Amino acid sequence: MLFFVLFAGVGREGVLLRLAARWFFLTTKRAKGTKVLCFFRYGAFFVVFVAPCGVEGRGTGFGGFLLFLWGFSVINGFIMMTSARDFLDLPHKAVTFMGMSGVGKTYLSGLLEQWGWARVSCDFEIGRHYLAQHLPRPMESADDIGVLSDFIGKPGRGALPFEEYKRRQRLYYEAECAAVRGAAASALQMDRHYVHDSTGSLCEIMDEAVLEEIGAATLFVYLKASPAEEALVLERAKLHPKPLFFPPGKLDEWVAEYLGLKGLSSPDEMDPDDYSRWVFPKLFAARLPKYQWLADRYGVTLESASLHGVTDESDFIGRVAGALSRAAA
Repeated sequence: MLFFVLFAGVGREGVLLRLAARWFFLTTKRAKGTKVLCFFRYGAFFVVFVAPCGVEGRGTGFGGFLLFLWGFSVINGFIMMTSARDFLDLPHKAVTFMGMSGVGKTYLSGLLEQWGWARVSCDFEIGRHYLAQHLPRPMESADDIGVLSDFIGKPGRGALPFEEYKRRQRLYYEAECAAVRGAAASALQMDRHYVHDSTGSLCEIMDEAVLEEIGAATLFVYLKASPAEEALVLERAKLHPKPLFFPPGKLDEWVAEYLGLKGLSSPDEMDPDDYSRWVFPKLFAARLPKYQWLADRYGVTLESASLHGVTDESDFIGRVAGALSRAAA
């Protein structure tokens, strides 16, 4: 890295070259690719960024070219937040809270809103805008989650026919992808700090482009539950089973497994609450590594308990910056 800093010179193009070099080395450091891939990345960097500069780091239009590439990489999600300084230097910070239902995403989002942050609830956006035509009434607020839960429903006897349940799962998935894209666009246009209160199923999005958009526009903050909090979430799901979104590939598999255990021949014979109690631990366990993967790629992990005592905006920002520093160490 020192070679490129010296090679870049001190002119405007040199500054931009150093910025591009910093981006390239940091994203390569974060990449999970092979050594061969990294070799080609370094080679491509030299050809694209360094060779056109000449020894003095100067060239007609090169600064504009670098600036274009820098901006393009931001829009397309190639820049990952890699340091506390990057985060602290942002004039308008944007975060996405991520984690299972019950870990504190909505509570913390509410605190940030009280401290002047713009807040977007993905649940509310889904119900208010993207599924509004399918709901019996529009959602009135982010707390009005019941109407959305009723739409998702549960499969089984006395509840939704399985094919209708799967149709609603598809509609919900499409709506969540659209809402996440909308949240990314809002974050990029915002003139103040911004918090995106995501759903528990954010980790089930399979469209890489959607993840890159929200990952480029916001820093993911994974609120990781402690073992005690995990036990509490599991117990709550057992006592009060609620409608759930399932990854498409797992829904049929888990239903088939449940039918075999219960000796049933059709999903429409299932007891909806019994199935929910049985399947939730499987869904919970399957999501944890997905959350971690997203946090490693697009943000940072914080123990949810560590944010219980957050006192103000500066305290919150400091804790996120501290976690970024630890992750980079």
